[in-house]
Amino acid sequence: MRLAESGFDVEAVDISAQAIAVGRAEADRRGLDIRWVVHDLDDASLAEGAYDLITVIRYVNRRLWPRLLRSLAPDGWLIIEHHFLTEVDVEGPSTPDFRLRPQELLRAFESLRIVFYEETVETDRDGHRYALERIVACNGDPGF
Repeated sequence: MRLAESGFDVEAVDISAQAIAVGRAEADRRGLDIRWVVHDLDDASLAEGAYDLITVIRYVNRRLWPRLLRSLAPDGWLIIEHHFLTEVDVEGPSTPDFRLRPQELLRAFESLRIVFYEETVETDRDGHRYALERIVACNGDPGF
């Protein structure tokens, strides 16, 4: 929503029609123009070089990553946040298949210019602890 509020043309994709309906209702309430797509990203064909900004938040699909790289526009940005493996007691996926290994995002997106990267354990405002791996990267010149 914040991207649309900031002037981006936004395409929101989720496999869940219910999640899309919730998002659409909130966007309508705020008067935002967002293209809502119910789609399984395993089957999605993403246009090459089409996106100036791609965000993936807590959805681990390693097979999708090469397609994300190809669909990122020159000088486009990639922002990813996923759960990562830790021995610390944290919320999130119980299976290691849906948690990243240390520096996994760095290796997967090493062809981009990495502007920010972290692995952290943090507590949200509700007191839940999460182990998160984050990356912000640019496909070319970040402009600074």
